[in-house]
Amino acid sequence: MLEKIIEYISDYQGISKDKLSKDTKLIQDLDMSSIDMMQMCAEVEEEYGIEMPIAEIYEVETIGDVALLVEKYINIK
Repeated sequence: MLEKIIEYISDYQGISKDKLSKDTKLIQDLDMSSIDMMQMCAEVEEEYGIEMPIAEIYEVETIGDVALLVEKYINIK
């Protein structure tokens, strides 16, 4: 899942995948706004047919956090 999220963020932000890792911080390192994060998560939810609570989306800080959250809700589904 991590590689898929890295690929998605690379495309979404126009950043080389080589510069992204599980520890890359969405706000501090990638300068993503809360709107960017919500839009990204909405697209991921649609792609995987899941629904993640907004409160949990706001808690993610890194690319690794996003991957873990998506995996959690895929497994619940």
